[in-house]
Amino acid sequence: LKFTLLGMHGHKGKAGRIRLPDFYKKSLHSHWRFTEKVDYLRALGALDESNASDPMVIIPNYVAARPNCLESAELYAVCCRNECEDLMVHLEHDIAAPTAEPERIAKLVEALGSPTVSTPRHLSEPLLNRLHEVASLHGGEVNIHGRLFAQWMHHAYPNECPYPHEAGSASPVTPDEWIGEDASASEEERHHVVASDPCPFGGCDHHHQAEPDSKPALPWSHTEELLAKAPRKAKKVLSWGRLFFALVLAVLAAATAFFGNSRFVGLVALELRFGLTWQVICLSLLACAAAAVELVNRTILACALVGGVLANLVSTVPASGSPVLVPRMTKDMKTAKCLV
Repeated sequence: LKFTLLGMHGHKGKAGRIRLPDFYKKSLHSHWRFTEKVDYLRALGALDESNASDPMVIIPNYVAARPNCLESAELYAVCCRNECEDLMVHLEHDIAAPTAEPERIAKLVEALGSPTVSTPRHLSEPLLNRLHEVASLHGGEVNIHGRLFAQWMHHAYPNECPYPHEAGSASPVTPDEWIGEDASASEEERHHVVASDPCPFGGCDHHHQAEPDSKPALPWSHTEELLAKAPRKAKKVLSWGRLFFALVLAVLAAATAFFGNSRFVGLVALELRFGLTWQVICLSLLACAAAAVELVNRTILACALVGGVLANLVSTVPASGSPVLVPRMTKDMKTAKCLV
C-alpha cells in the first residue's frame, strides 16, 4: 500500500503526499479502492489542505488510518505498522532521556536511515533551524515526546512518520462509526474530482515550489503539546532550627564519649541501673542528629530505638531485695548489642 502510493507521487511534489485527483484516479483504473470521501479523509487526519486549491493525501497518515485495518475482532484491529515507532525506539535508546540537545538529535538522525531515506545524509538548513526553534521553547533542549518534535520527525521522514495534528482536529474512526454516513465517495464524485483537475498530467508541481531544484515546504504548526509534563522536584531546604538541634545532639554525643572514657559517675549509674553504656548513648545521639538533617530515615530510626530499649529491658531482671536492675549480659554480649 505504501509503495503503491509512493509510486503515484510526483517527482517534485510535496514529500510524503499525493494529490487528491491522482489518489482517486488510481481507484478508477486499478484494483486499489481509494474511495474515501474528502470529509472522511479530513476526519482521519490524512488530508493536507495547506493549499486549499490542491488538497493532498498524507501517505503515512493514510496508511495507518482505520479504513486500512483488519477488523478481526470486536476488541482489537490489525493495522499497518507505524514505521516511525521503529525510528523513535532507536532515538530513545541512544538518548535515554526525555530531552536532548538539538545538535545531538541532528547527529543521530543523520545516521538513522529508513526504507525511503538513505544514510549517511546531511540535514538541510531549514530542518536544522526548525529543530533549534523547538529547542528554544524548552530551555535549549528538545522534548522528544512532544508534538513539535513529532512534527519535525515528519519533516525528516515524511514517508514513515505521520503528521501530528493538533488535539481534537482528527478522529481515527472506522467508516461505520463516522457520523452514520457512507464514508466512500461514489464513482461519479471521484470522476468529477479527476475531471476538474487543472493539472491532469502533473504539470502543477511547479506551483508548489519556490526554487526550480527544491521541493515545496511541508506545513508547520507552532502549537506544542506534551505527552506528559515532568514535575520539577522541589529542593528541600533544611531549617536553621533543625541544623541547630542536630548540632546540639552532636555536641552531647561528643560530651558523652569524653565523659564515658573518663568513667563519669552519672554515666556509670545509668549503665548500672538501665544497662545503657556510654557507647549506646553516644550512638543514639548521633543517630538522632542524622535524622534531624534527614540523613537517616526517621521511621526506621524510631523503630530501631524502640526495639533496642525493649530488648534492653527484656535482658535485665531485678536483683533479690534491691530495686536496682542488674545486667545479666556479658561484656561481649553488650558489645554485640551496641553494634546491632
